[in-house]
Amino acid sequence: MRSDVQHLKTVLARCPEVEASHQHIIDCGEIPTCHLGALLLDWIDTVVRDDLPALTGHARRMNNDLHAPAVEFHASERVDAQRSTRL
Repeated sequence: MRSDVQHLKTVLARCPEVEASHQHIIDCGEIPTCHLGALLLDWIDTVVRDDLPALTGHARRMNNDLHAPAVEFHASERVDAQRSTRL
């Protein structure tokens, strides 16, 4: 186990892009785990700014989808309001 950790540290030290990706992935995992949803937009901005190809695309897609639940929620509110006025 200790050799795996040391090997990871060696790989990360040799490639700044891999090290940055590694940290972004850790940070992303902490957002839902630690209930830090307010930090999601900052995380997305940081990833996009770092311009790491695989993560940047993922972050941009997340940013585009952030509003989808809100749109659906408001749409269901309108449907419920219409139903209640008909009753």
